[in-house]
Amino acid sequence: GDCFLLYVPTQWVPNTASGVTGAFYSSVDAASVAVYVADDAGELTVSDYWSLCNEKYEKELEEYKPIDKTEKIVLGGQSAEKRVFTAKKTVYDETTKKNVTATYKFMQVMAKYKGEMYILLYSATEENYEKHLETIEGNSEDAGIIPYFRFDEAYKAEDGEKEFSDKV
Repeated sequence: GDCFLLYVPTQWVPNTASGVTGAFYSSVDAASVAVYVADDAGELTVSDYWSLCNEKYEKELEEYKPIDKTEKIVLGGQSAEKRVFTAKKTVYDETTKKNVTATYKFMQVMAKYKGEMYILLYSATEENYEKHLETIEGNSEDAGIIPYFRFDEAYKAEDGEKEFSDKV
């Protein structure tokens, strides 16, 4: 099974329907965060895995554009790499009952743990991306989805006490 705990703020809606552990903000603001294990990473390092993703995204995503250079961060106590990119994405709009295409901004955080490549992916429309950034990356108190992320043995009972969030 997946050995991680993903905490999200209580006002986010947990979503595990697609077999991927995640949550979204609301039906009006489709900001979402998801964590999954990459099945195509094999022995690759985090940097090599990003190169693989980059090639794949160039072929498959509409108007794909990497934004920043790689940023080294920590995910669940493991060294990780963060990449940000934009791409067009078509989503079903509940209000208008139509498919709507918009430019989304993505943050992909990759960390290797026990030989598996874990991906934490945050996405939001370009105009809503900044709005949720503190929730994702954490604030000065270090409360945030990335700072609270845990791999199995890093989990301690007191982590369950954090008010910030629901466990997905």
